[in-house]
Amino acid sequence: MTRLVMPELTAELKREEFPRSLLVEALSRRGYRRPQDCIASLAAKGVVQRVSREWFVLGPLWRRRSLHLRWLANQLLLPSTLSLEYALQFHGLIPESVEVLTSVTPRRSREYHSSTGSFTYSRIPEGAFRLGRTLATLPDSAGNEERFLVASPEKALADKIWLEDLSPPIDWETYLAEDLRLEESFWTDANIGELLRFGKAYRSRKLTSLAFFFRRWREVKPYGG
Repeated sequence: MTRLVMPELTAELKREEFPRSLLVEALSRRGYRRPQDCIASLAAKGVVQRVSREWFVLGPLWRRRSLHLRWLANQLLLPSTLSLEYALQFHGLIPESVEVLTSVTPRRSREYHSSTGSFTYSRIPEGAFRLGRTLATLPDSAGNEERFLVASPEKALADKIWLEDLSPPIDWETYLAEDLRLEESFWTDANIGELLRFGKAYRSRKLTSLAFFFRRWREVKPYGG
């Protein structure tokens, strides 16, 4: 059995976020016949941190860059896309700081909570899930790019409203301004055609109603202030 040397192990893992299978392979190549026991020991020492049953990140002392938590959110549950409150904050549409990485998925809803962060996944219809996704990039602490899938502003709002228990008739102005505190510029900039497309995919009267609200609001705003 080859002695475990952390710099060599981290080099083999290649990233700060990795699946259990990759860690098991790296340990097995170094001669560990019981890699699962070694993983438990590494976790107890803080060398690796468990995010879910199948995913880990390097502990803070061994990281070469900041964690790619948004990329990790995409990987923890496949397929999934960042959406809802997190995506609304990412696009600058709500003022609150959102700590939980909220995603949508066509699979069963689930949550993962660890010292690394909290990740939630809400189930939506598969036909709606495939729409309105975009590939985004952000720089990390080492000057590299973190790449991840996130819902467009309209899709994040559509997902949020479809999942909300809103009983008709809906006072959209109160809901958007007071409950969501949605950035008012979006009331003017939102793509109504996209909202109607999402409403059709969801078969949702709520989303169709929202699209028509935006249309009416734009018509009266120049005269109503």
